[in-house]
Amino acid sequence: WNFEGRLYIGSTGAWIWFHGLATPREEGDVIFFDGLLLDITERKQAETQKQEAVDSLRKSEARLRSINENLPGNIFQFYAKDSGEYGMSYISEPAGELAKIVENVDLKNTDNAFSSLLNYIYDEDKDRLLNSIKTAMETEQPWNFEGRINLLTNKIIWFEGLSTPTRHKDTLYFDGILLNITERKLSEDKFYKVFMTSPDCIAITRMKDGLLIEVNKGFEDVIGLTREQVIGTKSTGPPMNFWPDQSDRDRMVADLKAGRAILHREFLFRRGDGSIRNGIYSARTLIIEDEECLVFIMQDITEHKQKDAELQQTVSSLKKAYDAIVHVMVATVETRDPYTAGHQIRASQIAEAIAREMGLSEDQLAGLRMAGVIHDIGKLSIPSEILSKPTKLTKIEFSL
Repeated sequence: WNFEGRLYIGSTGAWIWFHGLATPREEGDVIFFDGLLLDITERKQAETQKQEAVDSLRKSEARLRSINENLPGNIFQFYAKDSGEYGMSYISEPAGELAKIVENVDLKNTDNAFSSLLNYIYDEDKDRLLNSIKTAMETEQPWNFEGRINLLTNKIIWFEGLSTPTRHKDTLYFDGILLNITERKLSEDKFYKVFMTSPDCIAITRMKDGLLIEVNKGFEDVIGLTREQVIGTKSTGPPMNFWPDQSDRDRMVADLKAGRAILHREFLFRRGDGSIRNGIYSARTLIIEDEECLVFIMQDITEHKQKDAELQQTVSSLKKAYDAIVHVMVATVETRDPYTAGHQIRASQIAEAIAREMGLSEDQLAGLRMAGVIHDIGKLSIPSEILSKPTKLTKIEFSL
């Protein structure tokens, strides 16, 4: 007889596990069982705990497998020992485009996987990759790298590597993820090309001090300085000294910080050669690497402003000439008919006053004022003998 079960102990009010073992023997017509009862409660509890631990591990493994399969990239771990030895200790099965680079790489042989994968890194990015890893190892800081991979199909994809270091005795482990960022890089490249080829002058600067982060070709054309000359310098200092009036920049920053939009605002700016020009700009805020920055878009309107001066001067000259002609006409009429001298001016003043009370526009007032001044201009074509005749006109004179 062999049996395991539970037994209730009334004195303690608890259930215990027991194991019963017995061997039968016959004495006459009676069968006796000689056996032993063992308390196996502790063993059963240990077995239960072990099973629970196994179940928990299986659940954790299933969760990790699910997470791994659904991640947008590939999990990896590489190590660096204080002795100088380094390598890859783990990489998950790649999916998608990244899978194509490991078709001929034995991922199970992690010691050789790192050097094998390195062969697929774009030639121009290899030294930069190795230097970034070396720096992360020496400083024991997180590793972050963007680079290119040559696929077996000669197609190039962009990847980003992110990892965090953990030290164990004489070894530094980097646990991280590889992401395929090709679409993002293509999108960035597209917008960068639009940025660089825009005919407008565009600059991205740091809000707090005007440090130039990026400029486009239009900036070089308008300002007269190259990108290499200005990146890393401040718009408020050499070589640009962009703001002739520093208060213009202070006002721009204050408006942006207050959330006010800046569109088509006229101002004065300084070119690289020191000349002062007229410009019109718009500005918006943006965050770059947790730093408050602004994008500045400007056009040089100096030539347009000069033409508008020229136009105003022409209009002013025409107005002066027109006024002179009118005054000559008025004087001539009054010379022809001294009896009504001053009548046209007074009529013009009365007409303007009435029109102003009626709420007519300034242009209408000006036209009415001018019409009033010359409303007797027809007298110029009438013989002075008729205009100044002190007696009644004849029918012939009146018809004239």
